[in-house]
Parts: sequence; C-alpha cells; structure tokens
Amino acid sequence: MSLALFQNGSYSFAGHFHDSGAPSYDIEAVWVIVSESGKAFSFAVKGATHGTFEAGSRNFDFTQNGNNSQLQDAWPDLCAGYHWRFSVYVNWNVQSAVDDVVSALKTAGTVIGTVVAVVALL
Repeated sequence: MSLALFQNGSYSFAGHFHDSGAPSYDIEAVWVIVSESGKAFSFAVKGATHGTFEAGSRNFDFTQNGNNSQLQDAWPDLCAGYHWRFSVYVNWNVQSAVDDVVSALKTAGTVIGTVVAVVALL
C-alpha cells in the first residue's frame, strides 16, 4: 500500500494484494496517520482475492484519490511531526481494524485527539 498526502489537502491511497494460495480472502486494510497535536486521519479499504477453488480474480487493486480540507488545515501540524501505522486483516471488520491501529499508536505513546475518516472504500 502507499499513501501520499499533499499540502492542498489532496491524497492518494493505493495498493495491491495478491492471493497465491487455495483459499479466498476478504481483505480489510487501514492506514492511520497522526499529526503532532494528535489529530488522526484514517484511510480504509475493503476487497477480496480469490484462491484456487473459487472463481474470481486473484488480485485486489485499489486507488483512491481525493481532497479533504481537514488535511489542508492540519498540514503545518503534520509537517511539525507525525506518526503512522498500517495494518491489513483478512476476514475482519474495518472499524475493528481502525480501532486496533489507533490503540497500537496510543500504546506507543502517540497522543490522538480526534480520528478523521478520510476515505473508506466499503
């Protein structure tokens, strides 16, 4: 996965997953970036890959481009410093994924005040 943020509030969240085995998988991925003051932005995606015993693509590719004024407003704070983490789950729930990543960042000492869900492809 890749995540690019820009000063004008634009973002690009993209990725590729491939299933090379027999079982099929539902995939949920989340990326959270937290500004110096604790404002968190979350990016989430959900899709599926199909294994040997099920019809469908072995690949799940996604690209989400957009603009969020809250990213633009937080830009100076993001430039001052940030923490990030991403996680990928199979056969899980996106909200649980976001909660797990935010919890892990808090455990690591990151102060998180507000979580802004920027994009969720569900």
